[in-house]
Amino acid sequence: DSNETKAEQKKRVELLFNDWSKWCKFYFPNYCTADFADFQLAYANLVIKNKKIYTTRAWARDHAKSAITMMIVLYLVFKGEAKTVVIASYSQDNAINLLRPYKLQFENNQRLIHDFGPQVSLNWSEDEFHTNDGTAFYAIGSGQNPRGKRNEEIRPDIIVPDDMDTDEQCLIVTGK
Repeated sequence: DSNETKAEQKKRVELLFNDWSKWCKFYFPNYCTADFADFQLAYANLVIKNKKIYTTRAWARDHAKSAITMMIVLYLVFKGEAKTVVIASYSQDNAINLLRPYKLQFENNQRLIHDFGPQVSLNWSEDEFHTNDGTAFYAIGSGQNPRGKRNEEIRPDIIVPDDMDTDEQCLIVTGK
């Protein structure tokens, strides 16, 4: 709303931060084409409410695991609760592919840009970037050492392992 005052904008953003589902539906309408399932909401609330958590999910294909993770991470980033994010996968190329949607949101999501300002900075590459608000994102592959990854003095506060296994590794484990 171009007629919205700064005070109205601030109040609207605060209200959205009070409800993760509404926050997602407002900022990511292209991802949120249906209501969240109860298990998706429960998972999001679990992660958001716990500052230190290690969790895995056994969700079927097409249950939006990566998309929901991205929305949770960006929610925490824009709320100021995360400053160093590492996306890890079986290869750096795959990790870069998984990091790309985050990067595209910062570059192209006009709702995020309107409410939180432009985030594209001078340090902006496909495998590592830092937002203007001071959050660092890194893509690393399996076997790469994450040691030393930090944003100034802040070590990773979010690490997202995604698609860590290859088809070949799955076949070995299942004995096929």
